[in-house]
Amino acid sequence: MPHQHKSITYQPADIPNPFLDKNGDRAYGEILLDKTKEAKAWRLTGIAHVALFVVSIIILVVALSMQKTVPVLINVMPSGEAVNLGEVRQSGSFQVPEAAIFYQIRKFISNFRSVSIDGEVLFNNINECYAMVTTTYNPVMTRILRDPNTNPFELVGRVRRTVEIESTLKITGNSYQVDWLETNIETGGNPRSRKMRALVTIKLITPDNSFIRANPLGIFIENCEWTEL
Repeated sequence: MPHQHKSITYQPADIPNPFLDKNGDRAYGEILLDKTKEAKAWRLTGIAHVALFVVSIIILVVALSMQKTVPVLINVMPSGEAVNLGEVRQSGSFQVPEAAIFYQIRKFISNFRSVSIDGEVLFNNINECYAMVTTTYNPVMTRILRDPNTNPFELVGRVRRTVEIESTLKITGNSYQVDWLETNIETGGNPRSRKMRALVTIKLITPDNSFIRANPLGIFIENCEWTEL
């Protein structure tokens, strides 16, 4: 007897399909809206990451291009002399003491107007003066040294000149008055003294590596005019 199989017919379940009923458009729209929001959020996240990466690159480039500043330790003696003691590893700012300005002005006058019997000493003094002047006064100083009437090198071996600073007064913010006694001693002659006065204008420049050793406090002579009293 042949085997018979039973056939079963399933009736459709009464489950509502949101895409077929009257609210189908609404359900489909909600899904699209969710996907759209999700895609927009991912785009914003990607843009934020790219922007952060670009900003990081810019900061890195700027940091690498910035000049590395290494502070230096400068000791100002009671006389006003500034001595460079070397580099220190901490940042900080300093104010130039008035005594240091007075010292720099007196040293400039003394070096520029003195005449030693040793030409090398005079040469070193003049070199120190060049380290104290601005680029504005540099050519003026050169003209004075090249003038036969004021060239101190012409006096070496014939005249010794000493400078004795008598007073240094502050006139205005950057201007100072210096009085000194200048004595010329000629070979085989008697000393001749005269009183001199100079009006000196200074300029403070933040020290950098180009002159930190020669002029550690950045005190520069902007102008200097002297006359006999």
